[in-house]
Amino acid sequence: FKSLSAVARHITGCQWSGPAFFGLKQKGGKQ
Repeated sequence: FKSLSAVARHITGCQWSGPAFFGLKQKGGKQ
């Protein structure tokens, strides 16, 4: 993948901003 956005789009099937997508994933995990 060229960018985090491309990865996020592939996973979700939607257009996300990469940093926002992975930020939400991390916040939703261990804390």
